[in-house]
Amino acid sequence: MTTIQSSVSDFKIRDYRSFASRDESLLPGSSDLQTRSYSSFLQLNTPLSRRKQEGLEALFNDIFPIESHDKTQSLEYAGYTLGRPRYTPSECRELRYTYAYPLKVRLVLRQGEQTIEEDIFLGEVPVMLGGGEFIINGSERVMVAQLHRSPGIDFAIDRSSGDKRLHTARVIPERGSWVDFIISGKDTLQVRIDQQGKFSALTLLRALKPEWGTDGELLELFYDTEVVKRPKKGTKAKFVSMLEGRRALEQIRDVRTGEIWVESGQVIDEEVAEHIASSDLSEIHLLH
Repeated sequence: MTTIQSSVSDFKIRDYRSFASRDESLLPGSSDLQTRSYSSFLQLNTPLSRRKQEGLEALFNDIFPIESHDKTQSLEYAGYTLGRPRYTPSECRELRYTYAYPLKVRLVLRQGEQTIEEDIFLGEVPVMLGGGEFIINGSERVMVAQLHRSPGIDFAIDRSSGDKRLHTARVIPERGSWVDFIISGKDTLQVRIDQQGKFSALTLLRALKPEWGTDGELLELFYDTEVVKRPKKGTKAKFVSMLEGRRALEQIRDVRTGEIWVESGQVIDEEVAEHIASSDLSEIHLLH
């Protein structure tokens, strides 16, 4: 009896059938997201007139034009160009340089009828290699995709400080510093910008607008006010009764000597009301 010995090489595939609907892989490369995103950010090979409002183009158009306070001068944006890198990737690795494009921006200065147009060198933009990596100071670096906090306001309750619940609010802008509003353990409203030291929320309000510089102007933002005028017909005691126990909107002081009788927001007692009734003040601004 003859034994037939066979090996894998004896079997040949006569017919090959593919049931795939696409020739390429269904999954993109691991660096595909980074390379496509950075390409749309730079728009390197896109002519100036056909660039979309995204990436660097959107950033420059958001900043410019810049006008002077008297509106007599303006600096306008006319496009940017990315030049050729000065060194090759191998030279950058050896010399510990950054492999980058030189970035030049064409700006137009308008001053009345005079116009000056010039290319300004702003710096360098790193070049992304084929694998999604950069060469920064001779070392290869990559961008890591991460979650980004959406702009808005987040409210939270901090229970770490004993039994008292402290409420906080975090303002997250689309671009700029994060601002935290915190209720302290002493029931005061405090502010913290970019995780720096805390300070009073009133200080922030005073800095936002010159019209909110005094205590009286701040109180008007949160309380109704009333103007109490000296009665034309009536005794001094009637004017005293109209003022006593009320809170002053602004500082009340003696017109002649400048002595402060009551501070802004404080209660007017009987003695202060007597001083006001005996003075030349004809009207007092009070909190309603």
